[in-house]
Amino acid sequence: MIGGINLSTIYNISLITLIILSLGQLVLIFFLARYIGAFIRKIESVNGIKIGTLQLDQIAPAFREYNHRGEKVISTELFSNHRTLLLFINTNCPTCKTLLPELRNIKRHYDINLVLVNTDEQHEDSLIVNHVSEDMIYLRSNKLMRLYSITTVPYGILINEDKKIEQISEMKNSNSLWNLLLNVDRKVS
Repeated sequence: MIGGINLSTIYNISLITLIILSLGQLVLIFFLARYIGAFIRKIESVNGIKIGTLQLDQIAPAFREYNHRGEKVISTELFSNHRTLLLFINTNCPTCKTLLPELRNIKRHYDINLVLVNTDEQHEDSLIVNHVSEDMIYLRSNKLMRLYSITTVPYGILINEDKKIEQISEMKNSNSLWNLLLNVDRKVS
């Protein structure tokens, strides 16, 4: 007993005070996290700013991957030859499957490198391979999805001869794919 107060009472009061302070700190951290999230969303809403994604006129990330034929694909060589369309798809994506028949038409009308990147490395992909012609490049790589900060498929990135990102677009349908190529010169027949 200290000054007429039992030690267990002091201990209990200290414990209750500590719990209240800890709960107060948790509430403060919760509201601070919400405030930071709202702040980041506000920054992302500013025209042209997007956190964690690629920007127009940014140099496209370089990569080395093997295509479905076992040939090494080096992006810096690929990007310096022609404009390059990277089309990110997934084996199990229904919208992606509707874009596949358009690939040969795109190669027929445009003098571009067409790189089809399947982010699914596990499932059977014969449907996709059947739509890939000899003048297209087909890669299976989840790593490229992370490298290019892709969060949804289908997604298209048009890269110019200076290795800079010229267009970026999520693909809702085949019209989105054709719209991505509006500023690209068509082949002369």
